Amino acid sequence: MQLKLQLHDRTTELAKSRSHETATSTHVLVALLENKEINPEEWDLWIDRAKNSIWTSDTAIQAPILTEEAQDCIEKCVTLEEATEVADQLLVNFKNNWSEESNEGGKFQTQQESEENDVSEKSKRNVEKKKEDSTEVLGVDEVLEQFDALVGMEDVKQQVLSLVNLHQLNLRREEENLASVPVGLHLVFSGNPGTGKTTVARLVAQLYQSLGLLPKGHLVEVQRADLIAGYVGQTAIKVQQAVKSAMGGVLFIDEAYALAGNSEQDFGSEAISTLVKMMEDNRDRLAVIAAGYEKDMEFFVNSNAGLKSRFQRYVNFRDFDSDELVKIFEVEAKNYEIYVSDEVREVLLGIFEKLPPESLNGNGRFARNLFEHSYARMASRVNEDGVITEDELKEGFMIQDIPEIEVPEKRQVGFHK
Repeated sequence: MQLKLQLHDRTTELAKSRSHETATSTHVLVALLENKEINPEEWDLWIDRAKNSIWTSDTAIQAPILTEEAQDCIEKCVTLEEATEVADQLLVNFKNNWSEESNEGGKFQTQQESEENDVSEKSKRNVEKKKEDSTEVLGVDEVLEQFDALVGMEDVKQQVLSLVNLHQLNLRREEENLASVPVGLHLVFSGNPGTGKTTVARLVAQLYQSLGLLPKGHLVEVQRADLIAGYVGQTAIKVQQAVKSAMGGVLFIDEAYALAGNSEQDFGSEAISTLVKMMEDNRDRLAVIAAGYEKDMEFFVNSNAGLKSRFQRYVNFRDFDSDELVKIFEVEAKNYEIYVSDEVREVLLGIFEKLPPESLNGNGRFARNLFEHSYARMASRVNEDGVITEDELKEGFMIQDIPEIEVPEKRQVGFHK
């Protein structure tokens, strides 16, 4: 169960980071290949290609929905052995699709064909860029309204508002030909997973665009695996590619502390050095937000003098309390027009209140997972007789739709079917 939950979270996280409407089997494949305990054949030859195939950002706002194929793949991954088998099959499918797209007549592309395809791909990207540039830019007040709609996070909202005030004052002073006080665009987000860091980072990207600080309002999310290669010289190239894709917007590095390895054989220091240089070279065209656990982020920032001088502002994200978790569940339900009764609300509150503190790390994500499991149970209930009536659509969640929670000792929380 725990492996499936982790795989589900990472799959939807990958799709969400690229603003994709759906999380597909390719997202599942990348999530599987990232797991060091899952080793399908030739995974090292194909992981970069698999990641690149989902790299292009889209424009979806709502949380991604798992396709039926992706859901089936995840459901099969009960054990590491089964997960490896799924990864093997997905990798075969991916390789076949790659061959169909990249080869002609069963032969590998010639250098000329490859270059022609590169030109075609560049033309496609230019069209996408023009579409992106023509997208209407939200006003500062419109983005701040989205901040206000977030559950909890009052301290975070105040810190972001303070940041906006600083930039607006600087912009006003520049209009009057007065000197402005330097305020860096780079930020450190510290807190447990599932506390809203990625969501806020996406809104900060839009704010920077609204304020005219950056030309784009997009966010590119990366992790250690996206930045570090296994050979000398390749890490710098991967970092440069990631930064290039985020240029004009925000590069969001999740679990950034993982870059600060202690081993001399680790290429994390090369990644950090490359990142620091590119942050300096592109300080007016790029913002970097590094995120992770509070103590680990202190270690990360202090691991390199260049990082310490560039990350001057820290935003801490606290865990949500039980009432806020219920509200997160309700917001998810409201997004899909699903009614939550007072009785169901009481059941949810009881679930969140009885969870031990250590199980609430990543609690926002837990609330969203609980919503998805509840929706699956509701689907089974209303479709039990083969007919879904209009009344059943309108009644929303019932108490029996909310799964029982298993809290075994020294293990993660799981759901009962």
